[in-house]
Amino acid sequence: MRYIGKKLAAMIITLLCISFLVYLAFDLIPGDAALAALGTDATPESLAALREQLGLNRPFLERYLEWLVHFVSGDFGTSYKYHLPVADMIVSKLPITVVMAVISFMIMVMI
Repeated sequence: MRYIGKKLAAMIITLLCISFLVYLAFDLIPGDAALAALGTDATPESLAALREQLGLNRPFLERYLEWLVHFVSGDFGTSYKYHLPVADMIVSKLPITVVMAVISFMIMVMI
């Protein structure tokens, strides 16, 4: 039972580190969701207003912790690009993902 507990703790720590690094990477790359939504012709005022609305002007750790709390509670947020709940987008793509995984597993077993 201790072995399972250690492996579970290691998995949780690994997932937290990976999520932090990915969130940080997206924060460091040039541009943001406001710029992507409004385009390069947007005025600085409209960009500032959308960044305020989306919370992009808040500190990085505050945004990450808020995202983490929502993620753990099952709220994956809303896609900036498609304006749809991310959970719905994942569920809609799940059947084809399962089919591809099963086919890949069968090919691996045959090899």
